[in-house]
Amino acid sequence: MPSVNNQSNAAMGKVSGKSRWWFTFVLLLVPIIFFLLLELFLRAVGYEKELHEFVLVRQFQGQKYYQINPLISQRYFASHNVSVPEPYPELFRVQKQPGTIRVFCIGESTMYGYPYPENINAPRFLRQRLEAMYPQRKFEIINLGIPAISSTVIVDLVKNVLNYEPDLLIVYSGHNEFYGTYGVASTEYLGQNRAFLHFYMWLRNLRTFELVRNVVLWVENLFAPKEKATRRATFLERMVRDREIPMGSNLYLLARKMYAGNINEMIDLAKARGVPIAFTTVASNEKDLPPFISVFSPGAPDSVQAKWEKLYLAGVQLLNAHRVEEALQKFTEAINLDTMRADAHYRRAQCLSSLNRFDEARGEFIRARDLDALRFRASSEFNDLLRAICMERGVPIVDLDSIYSANSPHGIIGSNLIIEHLHPNLLGYFLMGKAYASLVIQLEKDQLRSDVAQTLPPDDTFLSMAPFTALDTVSANIRVHILRSAWPFQENPSGTFTYEPKTTVEQIAFQFCEEALSWEGAHYTMANEEIKEGNIAAAAKEYETVAKELYLYYHPLMLLGDMQVLMKDYNKAEQLYLRALTLQNVQFVHLRLGVLYAQQGKNADAIHHLQEALSIDQIARVKMTTDVRLMTMYTLGIVYNKIGEKEMARKEMEQILAINPNHRAALAFLQHLASERQ
Repeated sequence: MPSVNNQSNAAMGKVSGKSRWWFTFVLLLVPIIFFLLLELFLRAVGYEKELHEFVLVRQFQGQKYYQINPLISQRYFASHNVSVPEPYPELFRVQKQPGTIRVFCIGESTMYGYPYPENINAPRFLRQRLEAMYPQRKFEIINLGIPAISSTVIVDLVKNVLNYEPDLLIVYSGHNEFYGTYGVASTEYLGQNRAFLHFYMWLRNLRTFELVRNVVLWVENLFAPKEKATRRATFLERMVRDREIPMGSNLYLLARKMYAGNINEMIDLAKARGVPIAFTTVASNEKDLPPFISVFSPGAPDSVQAKWEKLYLAGVQLLNAHRVEEALQKFTEAINLDTMRADAHYRRAQCLSSLNRFDEARGEFIRARDLDALRFRASSEFNDLLRAICMERGVPIVDLDSIYSANSPHGIIGSNLIIEHLHPNLLGYFLMGKAYASLVIQLEKDQLRSDVAQTLPPDDTFLSMAPFTALDTVSANIRVHILRSAWPFQENPSGTFTYEPKTTVEQIAFQFCEEALSWEGAHYTMANEEIKEGNIAAAAKEYETVAKELYLYYHPLMLLGDMQVLMKDYNKAEQLYLRALTLQNVQFVHLRLGVLYAQQGKNADAIHHLQEALSIDQIARVKMTTDVRLMTMYTLGIVYNKIGEKEMARKEMEQILAINPNHRAALAFLQHLASERQ
């Protein structure tokens, strides 16, 4: 029989065991409660608030709009050694209007529209074409392109946009699977586990995680060596971790695997919400850009490499001497020695093209692109993989690679459509937008069935009508010049570049590229220069370009109306001023309408708008200058006099003289009124 002491010890053991359990539980619970309270506190005080909101809410003319938060891209970049590109702050209605077709265009820098400004990209050309074809229909085309992101990030963007009533998602992805953020060979690489990457992106939504990260980065910056600021052109180099990735290597296969997984996940997400999703094959420069890095087959003996080098150099010399047939033979022999060298395939393609053997040349140009070990351009296998997935899953695809090939001489894509290595030029983006328009019309045919499609002019005419000017294309050329001044286009770049703008448009475009001028500020500056030169129609085009892009702002419409007045198109000026008033009821537009109506003898309308201008100016935050206000009062007095309201006219002139006793016109008018009485 157990003793009393034994029973007591057993009871104490049970109590002690329970105490240890409670102690362990409380020990684990305390940090959880601490971080939970810290998270709630950080949210309450608004710590990094805008960074964590996918959209912001803006108000225009009493209507609420969502605005894509430009800071969202910061949540996708893990380190601090790169400048973070931002999406455009696109607007769309909080309350989606009946009959509206809302399309999100999601992707990398090609969807964004690099190197062009915000008014030239595929989503803009898509919107312009749809609005021209279906003028009674409302379209919201949201450009959610972000440079330097991989398909892993696009998955997260798809998750977010599905909350905002999309009618269609269009995705462009494939070039950044190696060096885009979270790419397998990027400095932003965080591992190959897709579930972990999604968990990390979820953590970035926590204020506590952001606080800890910011503290760590602050400490790192304290002890990091100071570097001179570098230009945006170094962005490519900063994102690259592994420069040589042979086709078929482990990294190459891993990128393919992650890409396929991400495409399938996007499809799953969209289908679960009943939203159509479409993908785009990627295109790049095949003909006019040599491979960046060529490598031998793994384990190629030194003797084979030496023999290859001899054949290749002999081929180059022969090609430079225009002995094309002999050069072709040398490059063919070199390829027979080692099939992995991209440069030999590229040179062979050049020879074949010179000999008008274009079908063979195209195959070799593509092979050279695919073997390029510096993986900025997606290989054909990524497009083939995308086509296979879309076919298997019954998902529509815009085969942009094939469209570009069909619009290129001999089917070989080059600088006719690509501005450097992979970004489309103006015509390339136009064709991309046109292809997307065909997709939207096909997928939204039920909504568009009741609409009568308008016939558009030929493509070259329609493109010339698009809202852009030489300022936009010149600024793109400057950005490309900066890009080509750095690695990988220059093997040993100096870190600086030289560009000397010669013309007025180059000077203004360069200021825009250097961020000394905003985009609209650059167009306004260019318009002023055109006005000085007497080129009123050209100035009007600058204002029209801004008005089409900043379609919720009155100011560019008002300035465009001013140009119509100078060109004596008074009806168009009136329409533009009235449209501007629907956007914002401001005294400056009322003044212009009042003057215009006064000149046309529409006295009642003139009085109404001049009175409104003066009334609004009294309470406005931004007021007329004294001279403009006096001019408004004087014009109002003149109109009063025209309709026989002599006393009202006299009062206006007296009020002018109360402000400026030396106002000659008012003094002269009062003398005229006095003489009429006598």
